[in-house]
Amino acid sequence: MLTGMYPSRHGAHYAGSWQSGPEIYGRKRVFPLAEDRVTMAELLRDRGYRTGAFVANFANLYRGFGMAQGFDHYDDAPGVMLKPFPHTVRFAQRFDPTFLKRPFRSASEIGAMALGWADREAAGRPVFLFLNLLEPHHWMLPPAPYDRWARALPDAGRLARKGIFTHAIPTRITEAEQNFVIATYDGQIALMDAGLGELVAGLKARGRYENALIVVTADHGELLGEHEQLGHGGRMMYEGLLHIPLVVKLPGRDHLRGEIGDPVQLVDILPTVLAALGAPVPPGVQGDALPHVKHEIVAEEHINPEFVNHYGDVYDRAIRVIYDGSYKLIATSKGERMLFDLEHDPGEARNLSADEPGRVAELERRLEATMSTMVTRAEAEPQAN
Repeated sequence: MLTGMYPSRHGAHYAGSWQSGPEIYGRKRVFPLAEDRVTMAELLRDRGYRTGAFVANFANLYRGFGMAQGFDHYDDAPGVMLKPFPHTVRFAQRFDPTFLKRPFRSASEIGAMALGWADREAAGRPVFLFLNLLEPHHWMLPPAPYDRWARALPDAGRLARKGIFTHAIPTRITEAEQNFVIATYDGQIALMDAGLGELVAGLKARGRYENALIVVTADHGELLGEHEQLGHGGRMMYEGLLHIPLVVKLPGRDHLRGEIGDPVQLVDILPTVLAALGAPVPPGVQGDALPHVKHEIVAEEHINPEFVNHYGDVYDRAIRVIYDGSYKLIATSKGERMLFDLEHDPGEARNLSADEPGRVAELERRLEATMSTMVTRAEAEPQAN
């Protein structure tokens, strides 16, 4: 999103073992974004913008991961996170299931802080704001009135206290539990939409909306019981995780309206922003400016050793995906191959890999050819002493 590069090229990833990577929160977790990678914040700062970031996910967007590159102001202040929870907290959660389960700042709070910071900047100077919101996540019961769908379901009180979320694969949940998870997630979406509405209203009140370029998107979706899975981290790359919203509002009153039917990706955001500004795209960027996206549509997920350590070998596989029209191939480092025709099977219920080995082989060839170019030649070759 911020580099226009896929993970294999920008190089930021979870550590391959407990003894590698920098120490973050007392654990050796990740290799952060390298300083020589150019971010959107750096590019805009160099064009005279003041750059500010306000993040709710203070864990995975911690500045030590390299996320703060190019920002004049980077607000990753932590909230309340107690591990393990004291018995008094667990007792209180029996009566209020949401008590101390929102350690992050809300979408409304993040938006207000961002607007307040922008207000303090010099009048007339352009501003780049990066806002990270942690709603929606299905495992949190939203506050009233956004909990009304979940609380209207039978046995809602017990389900709210149960803690349905689990890292187990497969996840066995009842129909009633799945309905509660979906209703909770819908409430979180409505809560986030309200926060975004406050942000847009704030921009309009300040006269900043019409000339603003606004991008609203997500880093992932959620599996809500489909394929016997809940959540996102380390799961199989089904459409519930990969198919996310991307809304772009261009500057000016006469900006284009409509929907792009062809697939686009997060790597396309940076070149789209630069194209709107008339700025050049730096070397190494792998995305294209909307609406003319011509690159292969691929996705990748590396192994997270923490998940393997805590939740078992079912997480011990890297995953790659490539799309070809309505066809989608999922390939894992353990040799699994899953081919789906999303036009006729949007729920990805029927694996066609055994029926269409030729298509699988061709998509594998294209996937390998694409992934082999992820790392630039200079990085792939060992440096001479």
